Amino acid sequence: MIIKNEKLINIIYKIHVSEKANYIIKKNNAAVLKVIIKSNKKEIKEAIQKIFKVNIKSVKTLLVKGKKFKINKNNYNYHKNWKKAYIIFKDNKISNSIINK
Repeated sequence: MIIKNEKLINIIYKIHVSEKANYIIKKNNAAVLKVIIKSNKKEIKEAIQKIFKVNIKSVKTLLVKGKKFKINKNNYNYHKNWKKAYIIFKDNKISNSIINK
């Protein structure tokens, strides 16, 4: 499956930063990224391999539901749903160098 380079760059949205993400980065040699909701595991894996030139052991994805927030006294709205990807690398200590780029 060949994907154009423009689409590969657009698949990765940004790095997800949280306490759990930092723990996973240190313990499992992994990275946690926000990606486009329509992308699949194969596209995410290919994008990271081509952009960062690293070997990937596995990609795990999950959908995060948007949280509820209050507009005024009686009205609520929701943030958009988004997709999170856990990327586990084959090589040791690669995740820190990718996050710093």
